[in-house]
Amino acid sequence: SLIDIGFEFPFYGEVYSQFLINANGWIGFQEDNTEWYNGNIPSIDYPRPAIFGFWDDLNPVNNGGTGEGYVYYHSTPERLVVWFNNVQHWPTNFEGSIYDFQMVLYPTGEIKFNYRSMEGYTNSATIGVQDSMGENGTLVNYNYSLHS
Repeated sequence: SLIDIGFEFPFYGEVYSQFLINANGWIGFQEDNTEWYNGNIPSIDYPRPAIFGFWDDLNPVNNGGTGEGYVYYHSTPERLVVWFNNVQHWPTNFEGSIYDFQMVLYPTGEIKFNYRSMEGYTNSATIGVQDSMGENGTLVNYNYSLHS
């Protein structure tokens, strides 16, 4: 479900006051998308509008009793922080892959990505942003190794 941001966030000509957190390393502003297999953006085939901090098949602690690490958020009128705190990659062939990163949004529209510790397999994620139509975006990283 959508969560109040705490301020009006401008993003590709739209203004959003609510967001969602997807367990697979991204946040969005409309509908959730269960797609775990990341891809090259911008694309209408992938979650949108979205901010991809480290979109991959992640596995934080969940209702099924599996996973490792937690996802937190904190919002003030000055910023929104979404923190993936030592979240594991889905374990199949990725054992020991643990990621600690944040996405920080500001009322100016500025977005910061913070990467504290990216251990294990890090060359299968999408990092970037894309608009609600999947036509405009900025790809920072797609399937290239990311280091702490």
